[in-house]
Amino acid sequence: VFSEFLTYDGNINLINNVLKMCDAYDFVYNLPNNLNTVIAAKGNDLSGGQKQRLLIARAILADPKILILDDSSSALDYKTDSFIRKNIKTLNKTSIIVPVRLVKTVFRCSLVLLYTKPSSSKSMISTFPSLLNRTFS
Repeated sequence: VFSEFLTYDGNINLINNVLKMCDAYDFVYNLPNNLNTVIAAKGNDLSGGQKQRLLIARAILADPKILILDDSSSALDYKTDSFIRKNIKTLNKTSIIVPVRLVKTVFRCSLVLLYTKPSSSKSMISTFPSLLNRTFS
C-alpha cells in the first residue's frame, strides 16, 4: 500500500497522520500486512471508497505544489467526503477539486470555476453564493 513512501524518508508518523486525515488508518491497519499489504491490480480487493481514500492519501504524501483531485470522492459518503475536504484545507496548499456532488462541495470553496461550452461566454470564476444568484439561459 505505502511501502514506496517508507523508502523515501521512513517517516511512519507522517504516513499515519495522512491516513487519519483521509479516514483510511483503521482499514489499512486491518489489512493482512498493514502498510506492506500488496493490493490487487486496480485495487480490485478494495471497496470503491477504500480505493479513493488511499489514492487521496498517496496524492497528499507525494507533496505536490498543487493538489488536484478529479472526481476523487464519488464513492465516499458525505460525512467521509466532508471530513477529508476539511483536512485538505489544513494543508495550506493550493487545491483544485473537481467534484461530482456539486452543491455540498462547491459551497465550501473560496472560488468556483463554472465552465460551460467553449463557445459560450458564460464560463466564470465566482463565489458560490454569487453563482446561486445568477440566472443562466
